[in-house]
Amino acid sequence: MFPIGGLAHLDRWLIELFSNVYGVFLIGFGVVLVVLAPRLIDIRGYFSRRELSPALETALTRRADLESLSTQPWRVGGSVAIFSGVLVITRILDSAVGYALACAALALALGWTFAHLRNHGVRRAALLSPRRPGSVLSLLWLIFGAGACLTPLVVVWAPVGRVPGTIVTLATLVMFATVIAVRGMPALLSGEDPEREVLIETRLRERRVRGLFLLTLGVPSVFFATVSPGILLNEGAVVLPRLIAGAIPFASLYASAVNGGFLLWVLARINPARPAC
Repeated sequence: MFPIGGLAHLDRWLIELFSNVYGVFLIGFGVVLVVLAPRLIDIRGYFSRRELSPALETALTRRADLESLSTQPWRVGGSVAIFSGVLVITRILDSAVGYALACAALALALGWTFAHLRNHGVRRAALLSPRRPGSVLSLLWLIFGAGACLTPLVVVWAPVGRVPGTIVTLATLVMFATVIAVRGMPALLSGEDPEREVLIETRLRERRVRGLFLLTLGVPSVFFATVSPGILLNEGAVVLPRLIAGAIPFASLYASAVNGGFLLWVLARINPARPAC
């Protein structure tokens, strides 16, 4: 619950409305993760109906068997988000802390899922041509993204931001490490249908890496919107150093700019669906 302090013009009901809405958002987010867990690991979702053919369906089934992904990480992460939302609504947790716990659960679910995939002992065939990780996500974007992942640290100087800022930073770094791991992951091919398996490998890597990176960049952007009211309503008990106070809006702007810039970059590279093969 946010302390109200000396800003009398902000009514208590507005702050409580924010907490209630945010708690409902966290609960809804958790329900989505739990209910849609099977679809989140269904690799057919990376292909349009126009692209699917019997041969490609067979190759996708073979790939799904090789990956052997589980819905358990997503259900666990969703349950934590639901629990955090309930604690926010009942005022046991601050909204920013609830968001931080939900982010931590999501980061663990992603890390768990792709660590399993990377370490899964299955057959791997060599790609017909050398793979360039930079074609999926360039080093320049990774550098910008690394800076965005560290932006939540600027709020740890404020008492209300210390715990959530630390948790969100750690969660974001875990997600960032997952992006790098998936970007450089060895190709997962059975060798039974090289042409379609290379198509699947390329599509999954591209969509997963860029989707994960976009999600990673979104975490600090939303966090600043969540924690800022708590900093503003901090009763003036702690006066932030001028440099830190000025760095908070700059960090928020930087995180949002990198997130928005990458989103535009991704949208500009979306290709129309290719015919079924």
